[in-house]
Amino acid sequence: MDSNYKKAMTKSYSNQENEYFLPDQYLHDVVKIDLGFQPAGIVSDESRSRIAVCAYFEPAIMLADLVRDDKGLNFKVSWVRGVDYQKKSIRLFPDIQKDCGANRAQTVNFGPNGELWVTRSAGRKIFILAPPKEGERWRFDGATSIPSADRNSVFIHSAKLYILANLLTTIESDADLNHWVINNYSVKDRRLEFIERVCETHPHTHGLEIGINSYLSVTDYLSPVKHGILLNDRMAISGIYGSGLCFIGSGDIIVSKYGQNEPGPFNGEPGQLIYVPSKLLII
Repeated sequence: MDSNYKKAMTKSYSNQENEYFLPDQYLHDVVKIDLGFQPAGIVSDESRSRIAVCAYFEPAIMLADLVRDDKGLNFKVSWVRGVDYQKKSIRLFPDIQKDCGANRAQTVNFGPNGELWVTRSAGRKIFILAPPKEGERWRFDGATSIPSADRNSVFIHSAKLYILANLLTTIESDADLNHWVINNYSVKDRRLEFIERVCETHPHTHGLEIGINSYLSVTDYLSPVKHGILLNDRMAISGIYGSGLCFIGSGDIIVSKYGQNEPGPFNGEPGQLIYVPSKLLII
């Protein structure tokens, strides 16, 4: 990389949005925030004060620290656009998936010790990114695989890691995208083992958040059922669709919406983050 290109790249990144503010007056209803990328999975950390979002095509990870006060909700944004691997910079993944010829970021989770656990375009491998030490960059730190339970467990569409419970919950489908299920896996260090099939779910359903005997998910635009956020199999908020969701703060929800599944001029609609206040949930 020559010096002129490096300077131009640095200037380009510094000019990108690194903060976003939603005034309190708008936080009592659904708010849609247009993005400059198409998001896939989204997750919050255990404090619900930080989110990570997959930028599907780049591929990259958007991180945002959330600060809520009496003025509104502030997003302080940073990006993981590349990681160090064998003395070179790569875009999250150290190889290219042969069957599609492209790298796409599908799901992301906050792992132990500040790690990010990322999956690629419906694949079953988890790529582990280690946080930067002072003066360094994020780095690729190995991978592990999610074992396949049966023929209905081929593609991973959503994944939620519960560090304290040593549990990974997934939404998966068969190769034809007709049969979709929710599975639980135990996590010990970086080794995963299948525990149980939680239930079946509708095709093109994403999420997810798990509570006691319940799970929250969101239908995609392509879903054959009515669009909305589902509590188990029941409609909790209608009219919203997306590629993932997570809780923040005191129980409000942020949905990530992949727009290229929608019909629109020049191939789809902009990606969005959708803020949903908890009071709208029909429990």
